[in-house]
Amino acid sequence: MALIYPYNYISITSSPLSQTQMEHNVDGLIREMVTGRHWSEQALAGMLGNAQLESSINPGRYQNDVYNPQDGVGLLQWTPGVNYINWCQETQTTLWSTMDSAITRVQYEFDNGLQYYPTAAYPLTFAQYVQSTMQPSYLARAWSFNYERPAAYDEARARYATAWYIYITGHVPIPVPTSTPKLNIPLYVGADLI
Repeated sequence: MALIYPYNYISITSSPLSQTQMEHNVDGLIREMVTGRHWSEQALAGMLGNAQLESSINPGRYQNDVYNPQDGVGLLQWTPGVNYINWCQETQTTLWSTMDSAITRVQYEFDNGLQYYPTAAYPLTFAQYVQSTMQPSYLARAWSFNYERPAAYDEARARYATAWYIYITGHVPIPVPTSTPKLNIPLYVGADLI
């Protein structure tokens, strides 16, 4: 699937991006994912919190900045990287290290039920995730456990997601209850107060 809003993304092979460069890439992703593909701002922020930790939002990044075919590559550090690189070569004319390839891969995974699998702790399906208006920090955790599945979770993902939500919207996220609030109403069984 072609990009809806072509954009000149920054892709520096295996180097971390500066905050300004990350913001430049996020500006394009807002147009592509929120406006073009109808992701919620919260869902994009959740994915970006993970992408910042994984690649500094650099689609040309190698894990540990050294190419190893078994390690991760790209925006979301697809592992083993050789599988993602081969997929890009087989299905596209663009290089694996472009944001166009990363967006196309995420859409391919969404369309084909790949990579994102709901967990008991975060039971959102991929379709529910992209439309969710839950807290960006919650969605960062959901993306981490349902999509990234890192060896060790780092709460920085959730903090980055909140910061990206503020960048995207200009607003601090409004708390959204994740469960039914307890009401202080006494319960009666027969004539007895419980």
